[in-house]
Amino acid sequence: EAETLADRIAIIRRGQIVAEGAPAALKQQLLGHPLMEVRLRQSLNGQIEGIGELVEVVSSGETWFRYTTDQPEVVNPALLHFLARRQLPVITLSEVPRSLEEVYLRIVEDTPLQEVE
Repeated sequence: EAETLADRIAIIRRGQIVAEGAPAALKQQLLGHPLMEVRLRQSLNGQIEGIGELVEVVSSGETWFRYTTDQPEVVNPALLHFLARRQLPVITLSEVPRSLEEVYLRIVEDTPLQEVE
């Protein structure tokens, strides 16, 4: 609900604000660059070798892969061209939605607990 209703979010832990900002800014700051996913009509069969020059592949399966990039508006067209040259038909290319829950969990994992005296 907070993600759809709020313009700004503050995450409070043990009485102190540990993160604050717009939902999109918090996601960028704490989760990194957008996570994109490409789904293909056929198996990759190792044909994405060399793709590391365009994007950082973070996971893959037989007919899909996920990657991050700081400039999707520039990289995505180049990536589609790369795949077309290898005759790998793309079904979808989309951003993988990430939630404020992921932001919260990252903060909880990264913020050390202070001992109570």
